[in-house]
Amino acid sequence: MFAQQTDPHSSRILGFAAFSVAVHVGVVAALVLFVKPMVLETEEPIDVVLNLVKAPPPPPPPPPPPAARKTTPRTEVKKPKTELRQPVEVKPVVEQKPLEPEPEPEPEPSAPEEGGVEGGVEGGVAGGVVGGVVGGVVGGTVGGTGPAEPVKPKNVPPFVIQRDVVRQTAPRLSEVFKQSHRGQTMQGIYKVCVATNGSVYEVTPVKSVPGADEDIIQGLKVGWEYKPQKVPVCFLYNIPITIQ
Repeated sequence: MFAQQTDPHSSRILGFAAFSVAVHVGVVAALVLFVKPMVLETEEPIDVVLNLVKAPPPPPPPPPPPAARKTTPRTEVKKPKTELRQPVEVKPVVEQKPLEPEPEPEPEPSAPEEGGVEGGVEGGVAGGVVGGVVGGVVGGTVGGTGPAEPVKPKNVPPFVIQRDVVRQTAPRLSEVFKQSHRGQTMQGIYKVCVATNGSVYEVTPVKSVPGADEDIIQGLKVGWEYKPQKVPVCFLYNIPITIQ
């Protein structure tokens, strides 16, 4: 009953499909069998041997070029030329005889002057001394120069002479002056002159202090002393006076 109902066309399709499946299964099985040995071959380890070869050393550098030779220039030595001169005729020197000096004329004796003395000097003064000097003074000393002129003192600042101070005592004022000027302050300026032996030989008031000039002048002359000087020196000195 079922065989009668089955279509012969559908049975053909089933048979073709079963054949196709069988063919594909065979192809897949063949591929699996073929690929598997290849995979196994690729999985085998490969021994790699590395041979380390040293690189050849670099070639040595080329030798340096030879140094250039120093050539010293030759200096030509010029030989002096010798000139031959013609001999010159030399005339003989004639010796000249020295001239004889002419005799000096004898001085004529002069007439004796009035008041002259035998052994006196020409140009002397009548009444002079034999052996004296022309232009001398009768009664003077031979070789004398007469009275010496005083040396003019040199003006210097006070600080120049201050370094030569030996003694400098303040002058004393009288009691009368102190009583009359008690509690006052005054100022005097004096010109002080020092001799070559260091002593004060002159004090001149420039700005005087009335009633005290004599005491100050006398006190400076007696109480002040300096080292010896080459020439006399003078300087201005300021003296402040305060009476308490």
